[in-house]
Amino acid sequence: MIHPRASLAGLPMGVLLLGILALAPLEGCRGCKARERPPRELVVHMEVEPPHLNPLIQEDMWLARIAINNIFEGLVRRDVRSYRIVPSLATAWSMSEGGRVLTFELRRGVVFHDGKPFTAADVLFTLDRLMDPAVATAPARSDFAELERWEKLDDHRVRLRFRRPGFKVLESLSHLSILPRHVYSTGDLNRHPANHRPVGTGPYAFESWDRGSAIRLKRHGRYWGPAVALERVVYRLVSSKEKALGLAAAGELDLLPRLLPQHACGSDAPIRQGRITKRFHTVIHYPVQFYTAIFNLKNPHLSDLRVRRALAMLVNRPLIADKIFCGRARLVTGPYWPQNPGYDPSVKPWPYDPARAAALLEEAGFRDSDGDGVLDRGGRRLALRYLRFAESEVQRRLLPLLQEELRKAGVEVRVETLSWTAALGRLKSHDFDLTDLNWHYYFEQDLYQIYHSSQCHGGSNYGCYANSAADTLLEQVRATVEPAARHAMERRLHKLLAEDLPGIYLFNVGDVSLVSRRFAGLEPSPEWFQVRDARPAGGR
Repeated sequence: MIHPRASLAGLPMGVLLLGILALAPLEGCRGCKARERPPRELVVHMEVEPPHLNPLIQEDMWLARIAINNIFEGLVRRDVRSYRIVPSLATAWSMSEGGRVLTFELRRGVVFHDGKPFTAADVLFTLDRLMDPAVATAPARSDFAELERWEKLDDHRVRLRFRRPGFKVLESLSHLSILPRHVYSTGDLNRHPANHRPVGTGPYAFESWDRGSAIRLKRHGRYWGPAVALERVVYRLVSSKEKALGLAAAGELDLLPRLLPQHACGSDAPIRQGRITKRFHTVIHYPVQFYTAIFNLKNPHLSDLRVRRALAMLVNRPLIADKIFCGRARLVTGPYWPQNPGYDPSVKPWPYDPARAAALLEEAGFRDSDGDGVLDRGGRRLALRYLRFAESEVQRRLLPLLQEELRKAGVEVRVETLSWTAALGRLKSHDFDLTDLNWHYYFEQDLYQIYHSSQCHGGSNYGCYANSAADTLLEQVRATVEPAARHAMERRLHKLLAEDLPGIYLFNVGDVSLVSRRFAGLEPSPEWFQVRDARPAGGR
């Protein structure tokens, strides 16, 4: 399932609001005492509890981090070091009919965590549920929209037929977790009890879930591959990052995946204190994501390209990167990860240039006809509703900077603050003018869901962007299997979107993480931290 990722439990795939981090002073952890823990137990800071642990159902970021390639496995997986697709539950595969047909040889001798054997019946069952409209798999199902037929050839061979070839079919399959038919076939999969007590084939088996506290995985003793080095992985829920940092300093946490900016900025930052440096390595990682401000093109003012370009030149991105992200935000000019071959480095960012912006707005017919300080055209003021997520403290810091710059240019910004659930409804109904979102992807990026005109209703094209040239490129990218040709199309799409501005492309932000010195092999990748590779430092 390859699609934009969300970091809050229950969020549909597609969005991670800009800077959901809380920006409060470090409180520490009163009463926390350091204790020695088993060297083969890894404790990971989990900031939001997932709704369940079935990756087929409304997957979110923490669910994926915990379940995929740990509890569950796909037919294939992406090697996080070589970036190549490698065997997993399938040992080999072949492609025919120009990429329309894939035949998989399944691994023999694999057992689920309950000891039952894995066979082709489990693959077919998973695909049946994936494509069943009664099951809440819509985001994942969109990755398999061209899947036409799937069949069992024998107990260890399956064949998938697609209406047309797709460039990321194998990566989609690498994130399609195979469910055991004998566990999930009865009852409603959307509400199945096993969603909270999952059974898979992965190197870690589910052990326990203390609601509001921790999820524990234990080593699967009958795993088909090399045994993992750790006996247990604990995902400990701590909603306050300040408290999490205090727990880490006290030896209670081993991995803090993403710190607050103020915890890592400056020579006197908390992470530079001796109690932290003694226990942790600091790791900076730029994930496969991009921040963008989204325009709702149903607004007649914003449907004018001159207005969008003027607004882009009123955003002082270098200042924002420095003030809010401590200089760890790379400016981007389009919707691809800078390391992705589809990113066109020759495209230059729109400059911060209030004078040129003013000229463009004047050219578009905007004047302050009534002297109230706000430009207007045809009797309509240039007043924009900015949808802010109540949970996002980075937005709280960002918006005053934007409002001030736009105010000086005669653009009024009215901030409307809503909870994420309410804001999502507004996004889907296109009831906003501006907002900002952070799109997360796996290694291969398919932008169809957020930019194709057909995705205005039912997809994630919240701004209802429509451009026939972009639609054509998005369709061609999806159907082009050969990498070099596809990447050339992606660079053309990058350039087109940078000029047409369905939104203002902002940053690729580096995550600052703390990794315990107790462990080796725990490194970030486009697939997040691979806990299955973690081992005690020094081979203890």
